[in-house]
Amino acid sequence: MVCAGLDLHKSFCQTNVCTKEGKLVKEGRIKTEKEDIEEFFSDLEDLTIAFEASGNYEYFYDLLESFGHKVVLAHPLKTKMMAEAKIKTDKIDAKTLAELLRGDFLPTSYVPPKEIRELRHLVRHRIFLGRYRGIIMNQIKTELRRKNIKYPDGAGIFMGKGKKWLCSLKNPVIDSYLAIYETVDRELKEAESEIEKVGKVYEEVRLLTGIVGIGMYSALIIYSEIEDCSIFSNEEKVFSYAGLVPRVQQSGKTSYYGRITKEERCKRCGNSSSEKTPSGNLPHAEK
Repeated sequence: MVCAGLDLHKSFCQTNVCTKEGKLVKEGRIKTEKEDIEEFFSDLEDLTIAFEASGNYEYFYDLLESFGHKVVLAHPLKTKMMAEAKIKTDKIDAKTLAELLRGDFLPTSYVPPKEIRELRHLVRHRIFLGRYRGIIMNQIKTELRRKNIKYPDGAGIFMGKGKKWLCSLKNPVIDSYLAIYETVDRELKEAESEIEKVGKVYEEVRLLTGIVGIGMYSALIIYSEIEDCSIFSNEEKVFSYAGLVPRVQQSGKTSYYGRITKEERCKRCGNSSSEKTPSGNLPHAEK
């Protein structure tokens, strides 16, 4: 078995490849282009590659798998705690990943199937659009308050007669925000339409919509983020992964429970040498 550690950056990645016994095979800095990555690892067999979970991990994970290599995603926080160093360079980071991997000490992150990851991106896109639309609405209301213009509470001013009333004010700031609002609202409705279409494909999503208060959008969020409850050993770990566990500060007989934490993650079942923790946070849906 050959182990490789990758320290990923936008335009390059630092690599360190060693045998299971720790003998250095090769190392270097290569561009994050498909051809460069394929060429660097082309002469290596029985190769396992590790790199930390990041915003662009999916591309490299799928790419390296397509080349026939085994890929392991490292949990960034736990890896840093295990390999804290006063001197930190790209070469040291790559070597650390390779060393932890060959010693079977690498704390890993769970990587969902590509299909589930695409569902996550779809609902997270809808969440972003909803939040952004809310920001635009608040900016318009702020401008109305700044001009001391009275308006009804709620979202009524952004519908029908309310929207016509806003346009009649001839306020350049409000007109600008309304133009942005229209675009975002249109994109949001298109995302919701796609969610309705995609959600009908999955039996799990259909069953979730049978619960009072859960529509297709909420059901697809739950399904794409939790995926399969059977991979958790108990419900407490599901709550932890979903970010529904409160912060606790305890001293003596006094306990303080704060806001929910999205940092703690559950251990995946059937794991012995490393803690497999899911990658990515569960975003909060627009209320």
